[in-house]
Amino acid sequence: MNKATLKATKPRRELEKEKASREDRKKLGTLIQDTQRLFNKYIRLRDKGKPCISSGIPYKSDFEAGHCFPVSTYPGLRFDFDNVHGQSVKDNRFKDGAQEDYLINLYRRIGKERTEALIERAKDYKKNGHRFTREYLKELQSDLKQKIKELNQ
Repeated sequence: MNKATLKATKPRRELEKEKASREDRKKLGTLIQDTQRLFNKYIRLRDKGKPCISSGIPYKSDFEAGHCFPVSTYPGLRFDFDNVHGQSVKDNRFKDGAQEDYLINLYRRIGKERTEALIERAKDYKKNGHRFTREYLKELQSDLKQKIKELNQ
């Protein structure tokens, strides 16, 4: 009787595995979006009280997580902590990120060595491309949740 039960449930288990696999493939874009929301939240909390990275205007509660190297051109730097800083809505949305001013002030905020390393990473990603894995995104989400929790304490 036991053998018959196992035999009957085997196809169902295989179907469930296949369905889970399909859902995982389908969810990579959603996983990236969820990670982006957490990442941006962390950046806004991390840079709370600091002036806009590009214009230097005093902190406002509506600051966004602005990228020095834009995600559209440098997707591999989407979740790079040195590439993303608190930025005013005006500079981020209406001045295309005010990239020149951003880069000038980035040297002041994170230092010459880290800024130059970021520029090298940008060149590398531009040349070689980048693809995020589910494992990386899930691990990053876990790290971000912990960092957000620490900043909220």
